[in-house]
Amino acid sequence: SAPHIEALREVRHLVFEAFGAVRDVADVPPVQGAFYTLVDVKTRLSPMECAERLIREHGVAAIPGTAFGLTSGCVLRVSYGALARDTVVEGMRRLTRGIRAIAGG
Repeated sequence: SAPHIEALREVRHLVFEAFGAVRDVADVPPVQGAFYTLVDVKTRLSPMECAERLIREHGVAAIPGTAFGLTSGCVLRVSYGALARDTVVEGMRRLTRGIRAIAGG
């Protein structure tokens, strides 16, 4: 329905706007029509170690890219299709803060 599509569009906009804060420590390629994005964190940690730290230290989850056959770098898959506008802002705040901490440490 049109309201649902508009809500998803707004959530997607908020997600990619938040990723702007970590462009210096993570690459976030543009996606078309997906409910997720990939984030390549500039760190020597494995994707699993990065995902575990995000959960433990920052209270936010991402899936290691290795679960999808991505073996180069520290790639995480971040899904946002089920997020509501009010939860996406807090989730992205935690995620970007975590990415910055992990890439800097």
